[in-house]
Amino acid sequence: MRTTTVPAMLRNTVVVFGSERFLVKATGKEWAVDWMQVHEVRDGRIVRFREYTDTAAIAEAYA
Repeated sequence: MRTTTVPAMLRNTVVVFGSERFLVKATGKEWAVDWMQVHEVRDGRIVRFREYTDTAAIAEAYA
């Protein structure tokens, strides 16, 4: 197990990394992307959500 000290300004921030792969039935094209989500939490509730991904790859699969 590894422990990291988190700066006070990030203690209410959760970062999630993931990937996904889909097949678009209408075009027969597949897309696969990595993504990152940033959740800011205050009083037990998510108050801000951001997601970063390769939207160009997704758009190409639908074209």
